[in-house]
Amino acid sequence: MKMIKRVNKQKVDPDLMKAVLEEVAGEPVKRGFEGTTFEIFQRVSELGLPERQRTDLALAVSFRLQALARLMEDGGGRGWTLPGEPGCTFVHEELVRAAAEEPMIEVNNQVAFDPMSLHRRLLALAEMHGET
Repeated sequence: MKMIKRVNKQKVDPDLMKAVLEEVAGEPVKRGFEGTTFEIFQRVSELGLPERQRTDLALAVSFRLQALARLMEDGGGRGWTLPGEPGCTFVHEELVRAAAEEPMIEVNNQVAFDPMSLHRRLLALAEMHGET
């Protein structure tokens, strides 16, 4: 997937991902792919970036959130998440930061993270911030 290589080059601010997650969690109507995508593009458009960079950043955030969701569905977020109201999961800030920084890969034609590599990054981030 050429697009993964392209968006992996894009630096994603963890605070941007966190803001998107907080917004869609607070509004049940915004949850889901369409609502999240709209929120991503709205937030990125506020940054005043050139169109190509704006598109790449929005795709990078979207892909990373998709990869994070798949990771959590497969149990990769255990210990870093808490169940919330139906359709909502609380995600530790370090997990969001790791997802913003970790390179993405392709697995079965879908964007994903290497679970072991993400876990190592997550532990290093937590240790760096005194949370281990």
